[in-house]
Amino acid sequence: KKQPGKDIWLVGGAQLNQLLLSFGLIDEIIMTIIPIALGKSISIFGQQSIEQKFKYSDSKIFSTGCVQIKYTI
Repeated sequence: KKQPGKDIWLVGGAQLNQLLLSFGLIDEIIMTIIPIALGKSISIFGQQSIEQKFKYSDSKIFSTGCVQIKYTI
């Protein structure tokens, strides 16, 4: 993150998300809400409790009913 270059796109699981978030290596989060109830789910940030505030940046609503929300950290 401190070196010059392009952005890094992370599509990972809870452990990777939690690790990078705890080290301050994530500066933007894009969450997509898909209108399907799965019943049981897994936290996107793992089992450990990390409190991190996000600042709303932008959002899009798609014709499929999906909503994509961008946050900065």
